[in-house]
Amino acid sequence: MNPVFTLPYPEFTIANRLAEFFPKQKGFSVLLPSSRTEKGFDLALLRQIEITRSIITIQVKASRTYEGRVHAHQTWFNTFSVPVETDWVFLVGLFPHIENKTRKASASWWQEIILCFSREEMAVFLSQVKTKKGTPDKFFGFGFDEPTKIYQTRGNQNYGTEDYSSYVLEKRAEEILKSF
Repeated sequence: MNPVFTLPYPEFTIANRLAEFFPKQKGFSVLLPSSRTEKGFDLALLRQIEITRSIITIQVKASRTYEGRVHAHQTWFNTFSVPVETDWVFLVGLFPHIENKTRKASASWWQEIILCFSREEMAVFLSQVKTKKGTPDKFFGFGFDEPTKIYQTRGNQNYGTEDYSSYVLEKRAEEILKSF
């Protein structure tokens, strides 16, 4: 009997995107824990230069996107405790890339935004998640009209003015590389 291995789609997406930014030809490998209950991280990125190996761990949090009032797309995340075992937290939002189409059958229908925070950045961010009145909020979210301009729309008192565009994976790849 062969065991069945499944991987949640957001983690699959992150693994594929990491493989694009950090290719095998440059000594990188994306590692997946065989246990779905691995404590503190969902993926690991290994870098091997000759016999020297280093690794970073990644926690993945995902959100569907909703039609927003201010922005075309809105994500919604629960607050959480940042695990000490993780080096990076990736927030993933899946949204329909092709508008005004009636069939959602194709994989090209969907696109993702990926925001990347170091463990320390995420801990600071989560400590500042507040309602408009200034009390701790259980949720936070981001809104966007295009995947390169991301704004925090829930969990801050400035409601929609905090720009998080610099946290998208494409802009954080160099910072992730430096963390090895």
